[in-house]
Amino acid sequence: MDKKEHARRLMTQAIERGDLVRKPCERCGATEPTVHGHHEDYDRPLDVVWLCQYHHLIRHNELARMVTFTVNGIAYTKFGWYGFEEHLNDFDKFRDSVPCWE
Repeated sequence: MDKKEHARRLMTQAIERGDLVRKPCERCGATEPTVHGHHEDYDRPLDVVWLCQYHHLIRHNELARMVTFTVNGIAYTKFGWYGFEEHLNDFDKFRDSVPCWE
């Protein structure tokens, strides 16, 4: 089992036991459709960001555009639009099905 699956399983078990409680989307406050627990770090499986389906998709696209590089021991992060155009049709379809579209 990879880290991603392991983190999901631990999160799900914690929710089922009541140790972790779903919260509204941290970006728009939506509670429906189901709010997802997004892992920024799979080594911290119970440290999740609660996001609605739309904002979860947006977060993954933000991460896909993020490039980190190091110069003289200093880490820099750059955001680009690499490959983003390919997903615009998916966003158009998705926008119509999500109640919290901004």
